Amino acid sequence: MNFDILTGFLLLLLAGFYLRETVSLTEMTGLATAIGPKAFPYLLGTSMLILSLLLLWQGWQERPKVDRGKAQVNWTRSEIRDFLVVPVLIILYALVLESLGYLLSTLFFLLAGMLCMGRRKWTSNLLWALWFSLGTYFLFTHWLDVQLPRGPLPF
Repeated sequence: MNFDILTGFLLLLLAGFYLRETVSLTEMTGLATAIGPKAFPYLLGTSMLILSLLLLWQGWQERPKVDRGKAQVNWTRSEIRDFLVVPVLIILYALVLESLGYLLSTLFFLLAGMLCMGRRKWTSNLLWALWFSLGTYFLFTHWLDVQLPRGPLPF
């Protein structure tokens, strides 16, 4: 089993769980628009489902042709590290989101993720993480009027 097949399978399970939980969301009555609170989660879950199926298919197409009794898993250390680091970073992100706030926790999450995935350009990483964190923060707080955790920052 190669890395893409395992990752695609795990993402497929996550997408199924996400879609199952989306079904349990309550509908809000009296909205002036036809798009309710379930629309975006359904879109996100369906996209994750489709992309995980594509990753599974790609992994299946690229699997090595070996004899049935001699199949081996040859993962490199970097593949194992990448596979384990991302869930750990996501868990840490969820744990510090309330205390550090959205801006700082997202900035640190993105920086750590880019560094762990092999991008060693500190300036570029910092600029991208800062741009994304600030951009999404202002998009949600000012344009969409969604409250995000502030943390120690005054804005």
